[in-house]
Amino acid sequence: DLVCFLPRWNEKQIGQLLDSRINKQLEKPLSFEGLIVPKQWDQDEMSEEDRAKQGFYRILWHYSDGNPTVALRFFRLSINRNKETEQAVVR
Repeated sequence: DLVCFLPRWNEKQIGQLLDSRINKQLEKPLSFEGLIVPKQWDQDEMSEEDRAKQGFYRILWHYSDGNPTVALRFFRLSINRNKETEQAVVR
């Protein structure tokens, strides 16, 4: 058997992968609003939702250790539907 070790993906690559999986054509696209993540020193000019999204992607990148399959799996498991607005949200 041949075992291949692929290089770990960096944070930017994981973020691009997760962004590519979000359907932005929907009337109510996936929302990161209300998600609370630790504030980073370099995110002062970002909106709260963008900051939450970047922080969440950073958490997934660390958790997955750069493995895109693991990051996608836990991203999928983090998506829920708000029962009041029927919008998909990340929690």
